[in-house]
Amino acid sequence: PSPGAHDGDSGNGDGELSFEDFKRGEGLALHNDYQEVVQALKNCKSRLKTTVGLVNEQVAAIDAKTAENDACAAAVAAIEEGSSSPSAATDARLGLTLVKRELELAKRAYRDAFQELGLCKRQLAETQSLKQRALDILVKAYETRALGRETEMAMGP
Repeated sequence: PSPGAHDGDSGNGDGELSFEDFKRGEGLALHNDYQEVVQALKNCKSRLKTTVGLVNEQVAAIDAKTAENDACAAAVAAIEEGSSSPSAATDARLGLTLVKRELELAKRAYRDAFQELGLCKRQLAETQSLKQRALDILVKAYETRALGRETEMAMGP
């Protein structure tokens, strides 16, 4: 290593502080803060992806239950129209009632998932903003330190 490399400069001998050296030295705490926000952002993106999948699953469940509801309603109408046995009509109506209940539950699950999706999107936007702020703070601290170092070198020993 060149002289001064272990003193926190870039190792090129001119006393200039590299950003990498700053991140490992004086800027370590700020860099760690930035890395924490980056990890939080990754977690938010992962959660958003999972939530989008959940919303899509709920849409598919609603579509399936709607089709099932339509088929049951048509079956009830056909049975009642055909004057089949009263027990067959009762069974068909009970089946339709059950399918309607399942459809309502699927819709409620969709609303909950969609609400969670909105929350994820807001958290993602906030975390992206925090990431930019943490980066700005890190860069500003480096620039301030590098400028101070240049001033010290210009003044001489």
